[in-house]
Amino acid sequence: MKKLMMFAFVATLAVGCSKKKASCDEIFEHTKSIAPAEMREMMEQKKESAIGKCEKMSDEAKQCAMDAKSMEDLQKCPRS
Repeated sequence: MKKLMMFAFVATLAVGCSKKKASCDEIFEHTKSIAPAEMREMMEQKKESAIGKCEKMSDEAKQCAMDAKSMEDLQKCPRS
């Protein structure tokens, strides 16, 4: 579950909209907002690592994460 949540978090960190690309910090906050409540504290503790991974992700992966409305949507996003 933790690996899944971390992947979901990283994927979400990677998104930006077509007019204005979201920052990795915005993606992180969005991912955290759709994550189960019990995972949010763990995600916050790994924020720097997640943002570092986000910065290496493709624009497509970042956009997908930002567009995600649920963790299930986030799991469908590209990983890189």
